[in-house]
Amino acid sequence: MYAWGLCPHQSWQPTDQTPQRIHRAALQVVDLPPLISGASVQLNEVRWPVYWNAGSGWLWIADAEDLPTDELVEFADGCVVVLRDGLLAGLWLRPAMT
Repeated sequence: MYAWGLCPHQSWQPTDQTPQRIHRAALQVVDLPPLISGASVQLNEVRWPVYWNAGSGWLWIADAEDLPTDELVEFADGCVVVLRDGLLAGLWLRPAMT
């Protein structure tokens, strides 16, 4: 499974941050209604701002530009979730720009 959705680049803010100390692992989501094949699930209640590092190609999506030092898990190629106390704190994405 991958991150999916519309994310207009006009709202992206510049940053020089990149993800650090990433490890690759499986990710299990709990406490959600049953997943429906082909349907997306919103994981937070408010739209988080998006920060773009043009040099590295990484997008940082979170409630603050401050980088948490919590656990970074790459669950799919170019998709890194940031976990704070086991909960979603942010998302790093490295999309293929065409």
